[in-house]
Amino acid sequence: MVRRGPHKLNHYHGERSELYDLEADPHEFEDLIDKPQYASVVWELTDMAQDGWDGQAIYDNVMRSQKERLITAKGMEGP
Repeated sequence: MVRRGPHKLNHYHGERSELYDLEADPHEFEDLIDKPQYASVVWELTDMAQDGWDGQAIYDNVMRSQKERLITAKGMEGP
């Protein structure tokens, strides 16, 4: 998630992002991501969200962690 001014972008690796205007919509009901008038905001915030991050590496780590926790939880269930 990145924010600049009133705009907040939720960026998801490999999935659709979400854009909100927190001043006009503080409860984030209206996703503005597909509205053409916000295209430059989407580009700017997406660049910020991706700067210094390796989305694939983060995704791989999350998947590995979830798998390890699942294995641990199943092992704790017993016979």
